[in-house]
Amino acid sequence: MKKNPEPYIKLNGYEIEDLNYTNNVETLKSYSEGFVFEPNFSLTKDKLHAKLTVKVSILVEKNSNSKNRGISMTINGFFSISEDIVNDEKKVAQSLIVNGTAILFPYVRSIISMISGLDSAQTVLLPTINTTDLFGN
Repeated sequence: MKKNPEPYIKLNGYEIEDLNYTNNVETLKSYSEGFVFEPNFSLTKDKLHAKLTVKVSILVEKNSNSKNRGISMTINGFFSISEDIVNDEKKVAQSLIVNGTAILFPYVRSIISMISGLDSAQTVLLPTINTTDLFGN
Protein backbone atom coordinates (compact mmCIF):
# COMPACT_ATOMS: atom_id res chain seq x y z
CA MET A 1 0.00 0.00 0.00
CA LYS A 2 1.22 3.50 -0.89
CA LYS A 3 2.34 5.51 2.14
CA ASN A 4 1.75 9.00 0.72
CA PRO A 5 -0.16 10.65 -2.13
CA GLU A 6 2.99 11.53 -4.08
CA PRO A 7 3.31 9.97 -7.55
CA TYR A 8 5.74 7.07 -7.97
CA ILE A 9 7.87 9.13 -10.36
CA LYS A 10 8.13 12.85 -10.93
CA LEU A 11 9.67 14.56 -13.97
CA ASN A 12 12.31 17.06 -12.90
CA GLY A 13 13.23 18.09 -16.43
CA TYR A 14 14.36 16.86 -19.80
CA GLU A 15 17.05 17.56 -22.38
CA ILE A 16 17.48 16.82 -26.05
CA GLU A 17 20.74 14.91 -26.25
CA ASP A 18 20.76 14.47 -29.99
CA LEU A 19 18.55 15.63 -32.87
CA ASN A 20 19.15 14.85 -36.54
CA TYR A 21 17.08 15.75 -39.56
CA THR A 22 18.29 14.74 -43.00
CA ASN A 23 17.32 14.19 -46.59
CA ASN A 24 20.87 13.14 -47.50
CA VAL A 25 20.58 9.93 -49.51
CA GLU A 26 23.73 8.37 -48.02
CA THR A 27 22.74 9.17 -44.42
CA LEU A 28 19.24 7.81 -44.99
CA LYS A 29 20.70 4.38 -45.79
CA SER A 30 21.55 4.02 -42.08
CA TYR A 31 17.91 4.52 -41.01
CA SER A 32 15.62 1.57 -40.32
CA GLU A 33 12.34 1.54 -42.20
CA GLY A 34 9.38 3.14 -40.50
CA PHE A 35 9.27 4.16 -36.85
CA VAL A 36 11.83 2.92 -34.29
CA PHE A 37 11.40 3.56 -30.57
CA GLU A 38 13.79 2.50 -27.78
CA PRO A 39 13.38 3.46 -24.09
CA ASN A 40 16.12 2.72 -21.55
CA PHE A 41 16.78 3.91 -18.02
CA SER A 42 19.48 4.12 -15.37
CA LEU A 43 19.25 4.75 -11.63
CA THR A 44 21.45 6.60 -9.18
CA LYS A 45 23.08 4.49 -6.45
CA ASP A 46 20.47 5.56 -3.89
CA LYS A 47 17.72 4.65 -6.41
CA LEU A 48 15.91 7.93 -5.71
CA HIS A 49 16.65 9.44 -9.12
CA ALA A 50 16.65 8.09 -12.64
CA LYS A 51 17.43 9.05 -16.19
CA LEU A 52 15.08 7.72 -18.85
CA THR A 53 16.57 7.85 -22.35
CA VAL A 54 14.21 7.58 -25.28
CA LYS A 55 15.67 7.09 -28.76
CA VAL A 56 13.38 7.60 -31.72
CA SER A 57 13.95 7.49 -35.44
CA ILE A 58 11.62 7.66 -38.38
CA LEU A 59 12.19 7.31 -42.09
CA VAL A 60 9.57 9.23 -44.04
CA GLU A 61 9.14 7.97 -47.58
CA LYS A 62 8.86 10.58 -50.29
CA ASN A 63 5.68 11.40 -52.06
CA SER A 64 5.15 13.43 -55.24
CA ASN A 65 5.81 16.70 -53.37
CA SER A 66 8.78 15.77 -51.17
CA LYS A 67 12.06 13.86 -50.78
CA ASN A 68 12.74 11.00 -48.37
CA ARG A 69 13.52 12.38 -44.93
CA GLY A 70 14.94 10.91 -41.77
CA ILE A 71 14.57 12.20 -38.26
CA SER A 72 16.27 10.77 -35.20
CA MET A 73 16.46 12.06 -31.69
CA THR A 74 17.56 11.08 -28.23
CA ILE A 75 15.84 12.72 -25.29
CA ASN A 76 16.68 12.28 -21.63
CA GLY A 77 14.11 12.69 -18.88
CA PHE A 78 15.26 13.16 -15.30
CA PHE A 79 12.97 11.72 -12.66
CA SER A 80 12.68 11.52 -8.89
CA ILE A 81 11.59 8.13 -7.57
CA SER A 82 9.17 7.85 -4.65
CA GLU A 83 10.61 6.26 -1.53
CA ASP A 84 7.53 4.02 -1.58
CA ILE A 85 8.94 2.00 -4.47
CA VAL A 86 12.75 2.30 -4.33
CA ASN A 87 13.11 -1.22 -2.95
CA ASP A 88 10.85 -2.78 -5.58
CA GLU A 89 12.99 -2.98 -8.74
CA LYS A 90 10.12 -4.22 -10.87
CA LYS A 91 7.85 -1.35 -9.77
CA VAL A 92 10.60 1.20 -10.44
CA ALA A 93 11.30 -0.24 -13.90
CA GLN A 94 7.61 -0.41 -14.76
CA SER A 95 6.99 3.15 -13.55
CA LEU A 96 9.87 4.52 -15.60
CA ILE A 97 9.25 2.56 -18.79
CA VAL A 98 5.46 2.90 -18.80
CA ASN A 99 4.75 6.19 -17.04
CA GLY A 100 8.07 7.92 -17.79
CA THR A 101 7.70 7.21 -21.48
CA ALA A 102 4.10 8.44 -21.41
CA ILE A 103 5.36 11.67 -19.82
CA LEU A 104 8.23 12.20 -22.32
CA PHE A 105 6.57 11.06 -25.53
CA PRO A 106 4.41 14.19 -26.08
CA TYR A 107 7.65 16.23 -26.09
CA VAL A 108 9.14 13.85 -28.66
CA ARG A 109 6.04 14.09 -30.88
CA SER A 110 5.97 17.88 -30.65
CA ILE A 111 9.68 18.33 -31.43
CA ILE A 112 9.59 16.00 -34.43
CA SER A 113 6.43 17.62 -35.76
CA MET A 114 7.93 21.09 -35.45
CA ILE A 115 11.29 20.17 -37.01
CA SER A 116 9.74 18.29 -39.93
CA GLY A 117 7.39 21.17 -40.71
CA LEU A 118 10.21 23.69 -41.11
CA ASP A 119 11.06 22.68 -44.67
CA SER A 120 8.02 20.78 -45.85
CA ALA A 121 4.27 21.03 -45.95
CA GLN A 122 4.32 17.31 -45.05
CA THR A 123 4.69 17.59 -41.29
CA VAL A 124 5.54 14.32 -39.57
CA LEU A 125 3.14 13.42 -36.79
CA LEU A 126 4.33 10.39 -34.87
CA PRO A 127 1.72 7.84 -33.91
CA THR A 128 0.58 7.59 -30.35
CA ILE A 129 1.93 4.60 -28.50
CA ASN A 130 0.53 2.26 -25.90
CA THR A 131 3.14 2.59 -23.17
CA THR A 132 1.55 -0.20 -21.12
CA ASP A 133 2.78 -2.72 -23.70
CA LEU A 134 6.37 -1.46 -23.44
CA PHE A 135 7.08 -3.09 -20.09
CA GLY A 136 6.20 -6.55 -21.34
CA ASN A 137 8.69 -6.11 -24.17
